[in-house]
Amino acid sequence: YVALNKSQGQGGLDLRAEVAGTPPKTGRYVVRWDSRVTSQSTVLFATLVIRDSSGNILMNISYRPGQVLDLNDQNPGGIGIPWSDVLQSFEVTVDMGSKRIERILIDEKLISVSFPIAFRQPAASDLARFSFELGGTTGQGYAIDNIEIREAP
Repeated sequence: YVALNKSQGQGGLDLRAEVAGTPPKTGRYVVRWDSRVTSQSTVLFATLVIRDSSGNILMNISYRPGQVLDLNDQNPGGIGIPWSDVLQSFEVTVDMGSKRIERILIDEKLISVSFPIAFRQPAASDLARFSFELGGTTGQGYAIDNIEIREAP
């Protein structure tokens, strides 16, 4: 369990979990984590990102003001499930062969978008890391736990 408190001022934070060994280019994988907001009144920007070894984005879910979770920065009204100040479980199924996200579950509920979803950046070529990236100039607080990347059953 990691608690992150970003103080006021310029700068950001990038917490990473990297795949051990050679990042896979084929196959189906599940990326899962638990996270929560600990500073509801100061949420500005935090994104949970799956990237390849060159930094290209396969998918990202961002915390936004008003308890909005935004997928790939394309759902400003949210994805049907709001963020919470209690730990929420996220599970993303990635198909490297088709370069698509097959499904996203939050607390075992499917989010309200049509699947499958193409990788955010089509140049993404492998599954190298999961990052929790914070930005902005206000103080913010988040927590993250149980990060896991594994082959899908």
